[in-house]
Amino acid sequence: MTLLEIAQLTTGIATLIVAITLLWQTKLSRKDSDIELTYKSLSTMMNRFGVIYRDEKFRKIYLKRIKSKNELNEDEYVALDFFWRQHIAQVGTDYRLGRANRDKGYFEMAYGFVLDCDLACDWYKDSGRKLLEYSSAKDKEKQISFLTGVADEIYEKFTGKKIEV
Repeated sequence: MTLLEIAQLTTGIATLIVAITLLWQTKLSRKDSDIELTYKSLSTMMNRFGVIYRDEKFRKIYLKRIKSKNELNEDEYVALDFFWRQHIAQVGTDYRLGRANRDKGYFEMAYGFVLDCDLACDWYKDSGRKLLEYSSAKDKEKQISFLTGVADEIYEKFTGKKIEV
């Protein structure tokens, strides 16, 4: 199986998981605003991950995420950095808006889409984790604690190392 096929399979599985989560959320939700938020969040996430398929140049960069940082040029790393920042920002917004009833499983899945390789884990430790500290939520400390807790767990499961704060 080639790297492209593995990436397509991974993205396909991720898409299926997000779709299943969406269906589960829609069934449980009785409020129209929650349903609308769910669709908007899913659409945003699907559009972001869809760029992997639609943009051949980015697809090649995305596939390089399994390499070390010094094997990427600056433009490639900046493209991945921007992709990951967008995802982290959306997950934070999802939490602030009460997406998925703030169910831990949803956020584990969302962070799992990004923290799936050493390069992304290094990025999270060096830069991404700091993004979680930016919040306009009324319960800012609770949000930061929850999101960093979930992301740190995913990081630790993948790398076998604890994040030292």
